[in-house]
Amino acid sequence: MSAEKTRAFILRTIPYRESSCILHLFTEEHGLIHGIAKGIRRKTARRDIIERGYHIELIVYNKTTRDLHTVSAIHVIEYYPLVRSNLIKSALRDAAFEMVLAAITVTDVHPELYTFFHRFLTYLDSAPEKECHPFALWLFCHRFSQHLGFGLDLQHCITCGGTLTQDAVLILHRGGLECEKCTRESHERFRLPGIVISYLRHGTPKPAQLRTTLLPKDLKKCTFLLTDYCRYHFDTQKEYKALAFLNDMAGW
Repeated sequence: MSAEKTRAFILRTIPYRESSCILHLFTEEHGLIHGIAKGIRRKTARRDIIERGYHIELIVYNKTTRDLHTVSAIHVIEYYPLVRSNLIKSALRDAAFEMVLAAITVTDVHPELYTFFHRFLTYLDSAPEKECHPFALWLFCHRFSQHLGFGLDLQHCITCGGTLTQDAVLILHRGGLECEKCTRESHERFRLPGIVISYLRHGTPKPAQLRTTLLPKDLKKCTFLLTDYCRYHFDTQKEYKALAFLNDMAGW
């Protein structure tokens, strides 16, 4: 058994017995691991409250024959207080983390994702809620799927190869967008507005313009389209609980 200090994001916490906790962690060097923090829930033994979404430093006692490692000496680096205190931002974060847990298996190493998660949480914590919801989740879906190798081609029609300049239809099973000319049937449910495609591609127009241009029903539809795209390509039927909560809270 080797001991190693590392940094990690807490993706999920599960109480274990009376005083311990199982942590699903995305670490800087090892990707996703599961660890048990023994006695962490004892008030007399706890220095920092440990919650989902925290950025921590810890020691991992890595045993190659086990999937559940012992962790200790946990120190909170950043707890993102403005995400933690805002229900909408917390739901956006949790929906993103559910995607991560559905897509990545234990022991897979994705060092580039560590920086990506850090930027995502920093943005959620610093930006106003109206700029985050639901646009930060849109970008997360798009860029996370890119990191895992099945990002949408936002430039070209999947059928004819032509440049996409207007609205396009998301074809889930083909993993791409189809232009208006190639769409033979009415697929309004799967239609992504051109302004959304531009935002995912370039980051423009800004969220304030998106909010004034798109109807609430369009914001909701695009959010579910992009998360459904990820669910389809993660090959999971599991519903994202945080997304359902966001839907109830959002007031589309």
